[in-house]
Amino acid sequence: MMLHWLWPQEVYSVSSDVIKPALLTKAVLPDPLSVDLDQYDVVSLTDALRGFLQELPVPIIPAAVYSELVYTAQ
Repeated sequence: MMLHWLWPQEVYSVSSDVIKPALLTKAVLPDPLSVDLDQYDVVSLTDALRGFLQELPVPIIPAAVYSELVYTAQ
């Protein structure tokens, strides 16, 4: 997958097509390495990743660490 320079508005824009992230998620689950990510636009990729992270049973950043990270970032 080639990495392209991304402007913030490309990553944070609202997806107008909810089908692409759903198809990507369905394709990645059985065999993640077989999916050609270059065929998807940035918004679909970020939507699929966001959906995956939201469905995790345990948060990636534990609540105990979150407040410390926020404090450090300020």
